[in-house]
Amino acid sequence: MDAASRTWPPPTPSPPPFNSRLAVGSSELAHHRRRRRHSKKPKPPPPPPPQQQQSTPTAPRNSAGSYGACAFEGAGAGADFSALPPELVHRALSAAAASDVAAASRACRAWGDALRPLREAAALHARGRRAKHGSAGAGADGREAERQRALVLFQRAARLGSAAAMVDTGLMCWEEGRRDDAVGYYQKAAELGHPVGMCNLGVSYLEADPPKAEEAVRWFYPAAAAGNARAQYNLGLCLQNGKGIKRNQREAVRCLLFVTFTSEFVNLPPN
Repeated sequence: MDAASRTWPPPTPSPPPFNSRLAVGSSELAHHRRRRRHSKKPKPPPPPPPQQQQSTPTAPRNSAGSYGACAFEGAGAGADFSALPPELVHRALSAAAASDVAAASRACRAWGDALRPLREAAALHARGRRAKHGSAGAGADGREAERQRALVLFQRAARLGSAAAMVDTGLMCWEEGRRDDAVGYYQKAAELGHPVGMCNLGVSYLEADPPKAEEAVRWFYPAAAAGNARAQYNLGLCLQNGKGIKRNQREAVRCLLFVTFTSEFVNLPPN
């Protein structure tokens, strides 16, 4: 090597790479590993098994099949519906089906007592419908006798508060030409919220002399909202022709389409 390539002083060799294993002793390394192993987070304890909810014993039923207290699930602690006035319970279920009245009667003793007239009315109404529709094979005299018997049963059920019996009584009065009596029964059923009663009352106003189209539309709306197909049909015609309400072709089409696709669309008159 020539003198030009020599460097003075000679370069210092680079230090070896740092090794942590060599920096600490074996005992310190073992202690470090042991500390890391014990510093891991402990596993959470397993959740306790779910506690079985104890079923609340139900109140014993009385001889009529009703419960002693009237409290419903989800109504809140201490909610006792047996304190409702009997007149309110009776009116709330006057337009209900017979099966719903029977189910509500089993809720509590107070409701069973309040709904006893409606249960009796449902039985009378069912007998009246059998008398009215079961005399098809009888002669003229037999059919008229059964018809009058059905009317008497319907009137008795209507006096007990059955809205469905009021509708059938009004229908029979309408067929006999006693339209004022029919409108009175329809009015009572409509005020109780019966959809057929509201619809028939609206039809009665349309066929009055002179027609009361605005009153008819006022009753068609709630009956249609309750799903009555005939009320939807009549409301659609009123909207289409601007009878008793401002003409609205879009709403008329919506009402008539609803009638077209419902299962209750039977024996409706043509446009």
